[in-house]
Amino acid sequence: MEDRLDLVIRVGRAIDSSYVAIPFSKVNMLLCASPDYVKQHGQPKTLADLNNHNFMIFQKFNRYVFKRNNVQQELAVNGALVSNSVASIIHATVQGIGLSLLPDLLIQKELRQGQLIEVMPEYVIDIKGLAVEQVFAMFSSRKQMPAKVRAFLDFYKSKFA
Repeated sequence: MEDRLDLVIRVGRAIDSSYVAIPFSKVNMLLCASPDYVKQHGQPKTLADLNNHNFMIFQKFNRYVFKRNNVQQELAVNGALVSNSVASIIHATVQGIGLSLLPDLLIQKELRQGQLIEVMPEYVIDIKGLAVEQVFAMFSSRKQMPAKVRAFLDFYKSKFA
């Protein structure tokens, strides 16, 4: 409200109950690399193989939780790039710098065009300490909602349905 924003799109969890949160879509994290990176460095097959790979990491979140067949294992990863910009991590991954854990909703084009491939798809992977579960819109109240906000919400609901 103090920033005079009509609407905010968030990824994570809706935690502030003073706002209305409308969920759009679930977010899945995918471990990705460029085809050139995999060709040059090999495709990891096991969690131990990941120790031999370079990662692009979001801020300080370098602990990933791998789940498969009701077994969960935490792994600390290291990398040459640490960023607070998902866009820069996506770009670096496409350029073949290393592996990265990326939200599926943000890399559909790159996956479709073959610029990125999913690595180790048999695992469900989360970032420890970073809630990336769902995309939702947050706004202060349903009362007196401007028509432009309603139109935007309707458009995005249709895109994520």
